[in-house]
Amino acid sequence: MSKYALEQIPPLTLLMVQLFVSVALLWFAVLVQGVRVRLNRDALRLGLIGILNPGLAYMFSLIGLSRTTASMSAVLWAAEPILIIGFAWLLLCERLTWPLLASVWSQGWMCGVAAPVRCSAISWLSSASAAVRSIPS
Repeated sequence: MSKYALEQIPPLTLLMVQLFVSVALLWFAVLVQGVRVRLNRDALRLGLIGILNPGLAYMFSLIGLSRTTASMSAVLWAAEPILIIGFAWLLLCERLTWPLLASVWSQGWMCGVAAPVRCSAISWLSSASAAVRSIPS
């Protein structure tokens, strides 16, 4: 859906629309449920984390999506958890546990091994995407 929207709307404008709708729905849910929110100094400092994710992360994602195909974008999003774990180990010296490695392995298996033989994950995703698009609505 974002790829189609990017054909109509510039990436940064789309980001602002998506974030505005997300924040509005979140505050609506808070009001409906009667949750008491304290807007103190600590809460505001924690809110600044939102500049990094979803702010900057989504901004770069939408700019990248506007310059690539939707199927390649899906592959990159699927690889994100694996890359995060690898960079955390490499750059932050995080310890890799067996459950963590098992989850990374299972995600890699789903992307590569579960795809049809002699067919890369990218072409498998492209084929699946084409099959879904061919289904009459």
